[in-house]
Amino acid sequence: MSAEDFVNRKDKSELSSADFGDLMTAYKNNIVLHYGTCLQQILARLIDIRSRKNTRTAEFNNACQVCIYTPAQKLRQAVASRHPDLSVLTPPMLAIYNTLAPVLNAYDAKYRFAKDNRYYDAKANPLQHLHAHTGDQAWS
Repeated sequence: MSAEDFVNRKDKSELSSADFGDLMTAYKNNIVLHYGTCLQQILARLIDIRSRKNTRTAEFNNACQVCIYTPAQKLRQAVASRHPDLSVLTPPMLAIYNTLAPVLNAYDAKYRFAKDNRYYDAKANPLQHLHAHTGDQAWS
């Protein structure tokens, strides 16, 4: 059943187990393929790296490394980890992390990321990952 067929169905309450399986597969594949990319895009926009690049000189490149790229890399590592060391983040990066905190802390306290990495875990355990963000037991 295509998404269009499902939307056009008059009685949506009659979802067969096969249809539900197809829907679950679509959600699982979407998480596996797109979660890391979407989170990286959000981080890039919040960090606003592109608008900070103006000219390319050695001095400017060094300043970019110290002021932009290194703090941004530390933020990305903090986002990937289940228990990040927030003391290494600069105040602007900590503010960005705190903005994302409700999403990043959606997981149950006992939940452990595979390889202690949020991006890897989204691919390794997509259904548990979806459950953390929806709170719906039907996904697990």
